[in-house]
Amino acid sequence: MKILCSVIVAALLLSMPPSVYSAEDHYARGLVIQALDLPNNLGVSGREFKTKPNPKGKGIFVYDPRTKFNGAKRNLIWLVINDAAYPLNGASKNLTPSLKWPREVDLKVWKTTRLDPYMATEAIKIVFGED
Repeated sequence: MKILCSVIVAALLLSMPPSVYSAEDHYARGLVIQALDLPNNLGVSGREFKTKPNPKGKGIFVYDPRTKFNGAKRNLIWLVINDAAYPLNGASKNLTPSLKWPREVDLKVWKTTRLDPYMATEAIKIVFGED
């Protein structure tokens, strides 16, 4: 199963336009894609994922620009920092249950992001432009 997931990740990364994403972006997307439960009830494979640098501090946001899944609004968003990905809300955690919550990280590490480890509100506003 792990080999199949690695092949899927490689295929997804190769399908991205090379001029749009940096090596860090590819790596960040790959970390989240590898952690996805596939298949999942939202039909998310990672192919749609985009990245955005954290303007407040360290880390790269990985997110799905779609916000409607099965008729319900969901913001799928993770932050990658120091070679680890963290789901920032419940919908994201449900798709990547093996990943730790930000509040489970060493506080010294999370402080460099300048984001709240308990609330995704600010991160969602940065990425999706929503309150």
